Amino acid sequence: MFTKSARAKIIAASTNHSVKPQSRQMAKERGYMPFLNHHRLFFVAVLVCAIHPLSCLEAEDPNRPQVIIGVLEYYHPKSAEEPPNIVSDKNATYKRQVRVLFKKVANRWEAFEHNVQNTRELSESIRLYPEYVNWFVAFDGKTLSQFKSFRPQDVTSYSDIGLHVPDQNANLPVIGKLSREFSGWELEPALRPLVLVSENHTSDPDHWKPVRSLDSRITRLCFSELRKIRPTVNVSTEEEHEIMKTYKDDVILINKSYASSKGEYVVALSIDPSFQHVNGMAKEEWPSDWFYVDKEKIAHALGSGMRLVDAGDYDNDGTSEVVFWESDYNKGGYILFYNHFSAKEEFSWNYH
Repeated sequence: MFTKSARAKIIAASTNHSVKPQSRQMAKERGYMPFLNHHRLFFVAVLVCAIHPLSCLEAEDPNRPQVIIGVLEYYHPKSAEEPPNIVSDKNATYKRQVRVLFKKVANRWEAFEHNVQNTRELSESIRLYPEYVNWFVAFDGKTLSQFKSFRPQDVTSYSDIGLHVPDQNANLPVIGKLSREFSGWELEPALRPLVLVSENHTSDPDHWKPVRSLDSRITRLCFSELRKIRPTVNVSTEEEHEIMKTYKDDVILINKSYASSKGEYVVALSIDPSFQHVNGMAKEEWPSDWFYVDKEKIAHALGSGMRLVDAGDYDNDGTSEVVFWESDYNKGGYILFYNHFSAKEEFSWNYH
């Protein structure tokens, strides 16, 4: 919106041009009026851009991202002995890397290009990412720090899609310790990923917080939804044979639960590994099934093999987005849920 004074300048510029009445009549007789009108409109357009440059940039490129989301993550190797490809071990940020994930365009979120089919497409994908980004590090509704990241010269591994190199002088924050909670498919210990935003939009207006004791009604809703997607589990102790069996509530584990100030819930459930055949996986490695319970107390399945990273109003529209890390066999990635979990975008990669 323009101020009154700005609007007055534009109106004046459109009417008080420098062509005198006599000259205007002569121009009309000689057919020059379209040129003069075009000249006048061009002058007004220049003046508008000078007063409100952002509106002109948006008009020139409607696909220009309004905000970009990335993550500051720990290196996820495709094999345990493989070192990072883009950050030298002489760099202070060794094993810390940035991955550029999502962009807000118009009224929707989009994932950056990540579906590459061969090494040529992988190499060409670099130009689809920004050359550099100034980031705000978000966590729990707060801004922790700022730093800059840069596009690498080349990427040679499919798991490097979307990577940026952090400024070697950056002071990169750390939350928690190395663990397998956010490890890749090689289960190498990793640090918790932190959401990065290209604008200082890190608040969490929905106030998502962990819940220690889940309400019994929410528990029943999620248990019921779990049985819809997993009515039975394999209880066989032999690798070659399956014995599918139903299960009771007492073998369902509530691994994680979060609630918003708006009456929403996000809950992670799994079946006790001692009750089912899990190929020797440790309890903390067995993937959870995640559910969202909306304000009307209706449960929705979100997916499995995920970990909640953080929540925040990254596009500054008054509602929080929620970012998850996902990991599976030969797969890693992030999922962005928005508009109260009614929409999502996924950014993923393969390791080979």
